[in-house]
Amino acid sequence: MKQNIIFCDGGLANRLNTLIFALILKSKFGGEWAISWPINNWCGANFESLFSIDIPVYDHALSYYKEREDQYILVMHENQKDFSEELIKYQRYFTNYSDYENVLRSEKPIIYYHHLIPTFADTNDIAEGIKLLRINPEILIDAYSFCIRNNIDQTVLGLHIRKTDFGNTVDDEALYQMAEKSDHRFFVCSDDPLVNDRFSKLSNCCVYEKKTFPGKMIEDTHWNGLTTDDQGRTYNFNINRSAHSVYEALIDLLILSKTTHILTSHSTFLRMSMIFKSVNYFRF
Repeated sequence: MKQNIIFCDGGLANRLNTLIFALILKSKFGGEWAISWPINNWCGANFESLFSIDIPVYDHALSYYKEREDQYILVMHENQKDFSEELIKYQRYFTNYSDYENVLRSEKPIIYYHHLIPTFADTNDIAEGIKLLRINPEILIDAYSFCIRNNIDQTVLGLHIRKTDFGNTVDDEALYQMAEKSDHRFFVCSDDPLVNDRFSKLSNCCVYEKKTFPGKMIEDTHWNGLTTDDQGRTYNFNINRSAHSVYEALIDLLILSKTTHILTSHSTFLRMSMIFKSVNYFRF
């Protein structure tokens, strides 16, 4: 039987967007599926350190599928590896589930690679897909223990302060002053250790103490410096996320999902936390 591929690349939340929607397709239309989860500068953690699932998981990079492109129908948001254009069905032209059903009925398997969940997928759809994905028990225990110790619930306001590639898009100084004057309790998570450390000193703020943070691929270049990854893709994202930094980021993500979110940016990490909350993915 043909095996459809869920190609998960980019940062953790982008990979989860791809994975969750593909699992919705699996739930709705069946078929054989596998996950491809490459380990690279965008995400240094392998799949098994974060999750478990009852379908095969590979670590093939995009170049692996480029070499075999004629074997697949490519459902993608963009052409990142010079695939033959006639093989690609761009995600922007898919407007409903019937569009996916039609392509899944084709003789060839598909490679599904889209870094956002389509807007027509509702909360019930997401809950149906995500239930197939199980979190590493050690991550669950760490997140659960933190929430219990710090009384994390919906009365706590969640602040995600993304710095690295977002630079000054998120005004952490204004958020600090707001928290300092507030009677509310806050959970604060950031990819910047200085931001975490500063907020942790406020009596009404709690921070999950991470040991590892994202670094730069090129140390003497700013976070949005031009870099080329292992697939030859060039971006203005000078980011290197180690395995442990991603592991701890998932703990942050789960904790954040138990709070009442303050919209600080359009970060996919923050949006994924809101999705987790909407389907009660992290239960205790």
